[in-house]
Amino acid sequence: ILKIKNTMKNRSPILNKLDSIDSNLNKLSSFLSRNDRESVSITLETLREQLDQVRLYIESEPLSSYDLNK
Repeated sequence: ILKIKNTMKNRSPILNKLDSIDSNLNKLSSFLSRNDRESVSITLETLREQLDQVRLYIESEPLSSYDLNK
């Protein structure tokens, strides 16, 4: 009997991107406390791009049987 190991091929890039998002959220908090509107705007755009990248990584993952039966 063969056991198929279900792994995420994009696990590492997703985790790296989440670390980067976390870092940018910390920056955003700092910019907000200094009322630095320009930096807030730039950081928000960066966060949106990073979230889009994470979505793409996840969408490129193969669907599991659980996903197919939803």
